[in-house]
Amino acid sequence: MGNIHPPFDQIDASDIWGVGNTVEVRVAGVGLKKYRYVKFLDAVTYAPGQVVTPTGTGWTAVTNDRSGGTTTFITRFGGVVIGTPTQNSWGWVQTFGYHAAVVTNQDDDIAAQDTIIVDTNEDGQVDSVATATLTGDLSIVGTADTVDVDASDTVAVWINPTYPA
Repeated sequence: MGNIHPPFDQIDASDIWGVGNTVEVRVAGVGLKKYRYVKFLDAVTYAPGQVVTPTGTGWTAVTNDRSGGTTTFITRFGGVVIGTPTQNSWGWVQTFGYHAAVVTNQDDDIAAQDTIIVDTNEDGQVDSVATATLTGDLSIVGTADTVDVDASDTVAVWINPTYPA
């Protein structure tokens, strides 16, 4: 798409950008960001900054619902929600690069440089583990840039997943 790209917070009622398509954008001061166009399924109300997991191996549909109706790949990071989608709409998720406000699980324990993982118990939220204690089947989102912001239950994250979306 060159230097022209869609408004990433735009939500569509139909597939207008080609579900599964990806876009890379260089942003002054933060570097490369990557986005994927997806269909949003099985929603617990979506909000900007939530994490989603893919609903299948094609990585074309995602959900923030940990116990929803669609079979989910809960052990895979699918992206961070950019706009405010509704169930069965289409839009963009961020899959790589700096994101200033990823939604946390509200336990206010994230430190700078902690590894950020998908919280498999909370819809659309992340948790953290100290890098030295990485074990098991964790869905890595990236690395915390700073401590979490208790007032908004968010954290700045350098998104760099183990399984690139």
